[in-house]
Amino acid sequence: MLDWILDHLVLCICLLAILVCLIAIVIILLVKKTKKKDDSSFFSQITSYFGGKDNILEATSKGSRLSLVLKDYSLVNDEELKKIGVTSSIKMTNKITFVIGDKAKSIEEYINENK
Repeated sequence: MLDWILDHLVLCICLLAILVCLIAIVIILLVKKTKKKDDSSFFSQITSYFGGKDNILEATSKGSRLSLVLKDYSLVNDEELKKIGVTSSIKMTNKITFVIGDKAKSIEEYINENK
């Protein structure tokens, strides 16, 4: 009788552990999906500050810097870029480089995927 109780107790504990793991996985996936939507909104917003996706001809990143080749450089909204954390921009003849931080690579990928 005691063996039967112990066997069922172990089985219940294992099932409970599996259930807890499944709940944790669902929570992680929901948080990740919400974060991705937030990032997409941020990337869309920052792209508009570069004059929109149609204004961007080329995007590359290196470290904390994002370099863009644009159709019309006058469409860049420097004031709004500063408000969201762009620390500086360097304008050159054929491109503009922004010091953005750790999201530079993600922004580059977003721009190149959504051209």
